[in-house]
Amino acid sequence: EMSNKPAQKNVGQESENFKGKSLDEQLKAAVFNQDQPATVERTVEVPLELIMPTPWQAERPEDLASLQELADSILDHGMIETPAARPRQVTVAGGTATMYELASGHRRLAAHKLLGQLSMRLRIASLDDDEMADVVIQENKKRLDLDPISEAKFYKRYLEDFHVTQTELAKRVGCSQSEIANSLRLLRLPADIQGKLISREITAHHGRVLLTAAKDPKALQKAIAALENGPLSVRELTTVVEDKIREVHP
Repeated sequence: EMSNKPAQKNVGQESENFKGKSLDEQLKAAVFNQDQPATVERTVEVPLELIMPTPWQAERPEDLASLQELADSILDHGMIETPAARPRQVTVAGGTATMYELASGHRRLAAHKLLGQLSMRLRIASLDDDEMADVVIQENKKRLDLDPISEAKFYKRYLEDFHVTQTELAKRVGCSQSEIANSLRLLRLPADIQGKLISREITAHHGRVLLTAAKDPKALQKAIAALENGPLSVRELTTVVEDKIREVHP
């Protein structure tokens, strides 16, 4: 059965089980009972070195202050929700080993590392790629702090890996196809503008306005220069972009 106890106490106690053990010994200690049906979800304590991120997780720069707050919360109260993962066979020197691919809880993993923990409690379930990606989608939807570029890169990776249409992805995410398309368009912006979106110096709406000048480098740079002179509303930036395009092409 799954445990609802806070993970902090379990992590602190069960991490001791992995000290001084070889990788093979840690694997044997972490792997769930193979005699039970593979589709049954189990909760186990897994060494951090056996936990791997999923390639479909949206990437974003980590806020160290926020991560420290999460680590402090885990230390004081444990994890409110146990992260989900699936077992994966990976090639290692001399054969294969079982690793655990996270479907959720990537920040909680980083927090455990920050705390110097040796292991983390995971909910292990057999998930195929489609099921895994759906869990990741739901996880990303919870992350309200996801920046526009990280979100766009996640959509791009999902479309490429699963060969679905933007409409199909939109249904899974719970938005319109046009929202997916507008998000992906932001990846056409120059790297320095994408950086401003990641750091939230400008919004996705500002980014879409700048896209109207993206095919004209001179007009785009003039618009960027105006933006750097002070904060502009989306409407003000739209006027600036239109003016700069007219300056370049009178």
